[in-house]
Amino acid sequence: MHDRGTQLSGGHRPYVVDHARQLESPKQSLHADSQRSSGYDCGMTAAEFFTVTTAVYAAIVATFVLVWDIVKWAMQGPNLRVEVQSGMRLYGGGVPNDRTYVVLRVTNRGDRPTTITNMGYLLYRDDWVAKVNRNGTMFKAIVPDPSPNQPLPYTLAPGAQWVGVGWQDDEITRMARGGCLMCSVHHSHANKPVRRQIIVHDSAEFSPVNSQPQ
Repeated sequence: MHDRGTQLSGGHRPYVVDHARQLESPKQSLHADSQRSSGYDCGMTAAEFFTVTTAVYAAIVATFVLVWDIVKWAMQGPNLRVEVQSGMRLYGGGVPNDRTYVVLRVTNRGDRPTTITNMGYLLYRDDWVAKVNRNGTMFKAIVPDPSPNQPLPYTLAPGAQWVGVGWQDDEITRMARGGCLMCSVHHSHANKPVRRQIIVHDSAEFSPVNSQPQ
């Protein structure tokens, strides 16, 4: 009997018993086999691991900066907040006035000026048509001289506000109640107008401001 194994008879290849392998506990052997099969033992040095970690971190930061630059680019230019309110009346001034008006307020919250070109009315059959088919209007009208103190075309600087006024006669009230009547404002930085729905209530003394985009 030899130290490293036993010679079998018949000239066959000797069978060698690995004593070091036998000294391993079953738990240690299973752990080593799992490391080899899973590739956990990648053989990287500490310097190589640090280099890979730094590269991954730099890639994440670069991606975040790129996304932020895209967001800032998309937010550049004029940003108009448009509000419309119906049932408005004029009091004071020494001149009697029983008319009711639709008031449109446009505020530029962006970083660049734009030019207000006109104010108008757009009538749609209902809210659904107004949302899915902007060109499906039943009636179009331009309000002439909606703001004598801020005549059109009017350059709206960042942080400035423009106010336009249109009549709310019986015809406007009928269209607002029977369909979806929009008050529209056109400006130089967009091909399509910004629209807000005109909501008319039974009482002309109260009408909430509508600033929801349409």
